Amino acid sequence: FWNTMKSIALTLCGLLLATAGHSETAEGDIRWQMLAQTDEEEWWSQRNSMTVDASGSSSTLIAINGRMLSRRTQHVDLVRWAVTLSDCRADSGKLITSDMSGKYVVPFDYMKGNATFESITAQAICNAYFNANK
Repeated sequence: FWNTMKSIALTLCGLLLATAGHSETAEGDIRWQMLAQTDEEEWWSQRNSMTVDASGSSSTLIAINGRMLSRRTQHVDLVRWAVTLSDCRADSGKLITSDMSGKYVVPFDYMKGNATFESITAQAICNAYFNANK
């Protein structure tokens, strides 16, 4: 399980930096990269969607576009996953989920080293940001 999650994190880092190789895409659409799946759901990341917003707040926000597919209903939710730079530096915090208009949906706790989708996603966003800003 951990090797699979590690592979997902490395793939996500590559996507955020636009360096990923061939991989599964959503319905042939190369703009989307599958991050993870279960029997019930799939999670996808939009290539080249990382944004950094340091304006108007006390903390820099790093975000990517994502989509979640319910395999049972075929319903797709488009979302933004974001972490603050201060949480990245602390190796723990909140993975913030919002809809595409920016309406806050829900935060998920994450901690570096945890093998949850939220932790892997947040850490990959942080790593991609740090790698892009070396």
